[in-house]
Amino acid sequence: MSPDLVSSNNPFYTEQKAFGGIFNPSPELNPDFYNWTHVYLMYTSSDVWSGDRKASAETGDFYFRGKRILTAVLEDLMDPTLIHGPNLSLATEVLFGGVSAGAQGVKQNIDLVAQILSPVPVRGIDDSNFFPLPTDPAALEYFYKSKKELAEFWYAQLNVHPSGSA
Repeated sequence: MSPDLVSSNNPFYTEQKAFGGIFNPSPELNPDFYNWTHVYLMYTSSDVWSGDRKASAETGDFYFRGKRILTAVLEDLMDPTLIHGPNLSLATEVLFGGVSAGAQGVKQNIDLVAQILSPVPVRGIDDSNFFPLPTDPAALEYFYKSKKELAEFWYAQLNVHPSGSA
């Protein structure tokens, strides 16, 4: 793991960033979602938004707090004392998406997001989730064993709210 890739100090992370695709504000290029409120949460937790482990010598002094980060961002976006005017608490529909490891995070957290935002309908987009499954039985067994070991290492909280409620 490279520290510069898992930090808000990453030189590729700027305060404002222009995006295309579903984030594009042009009605011609993005007629379905151009006028929606878009929030892009940079991936800095390296735990597919599922971990809840504090830093220690065993973790190389890295925190794995993806679940808490995601929950805190949602709570902040719903808080009218932080977001004046329209905020997430006024949403009537939510589209929750992620790319690559963030797409894994969508799968790990879609139920949690729907629970937090209930009764608002929440839909997910798992975009470019490129984790091909091996076809060889031994390789497939290793793949699943590795994923299980990572989840245990991060203290992954899969579709569970950090408060402990399911």
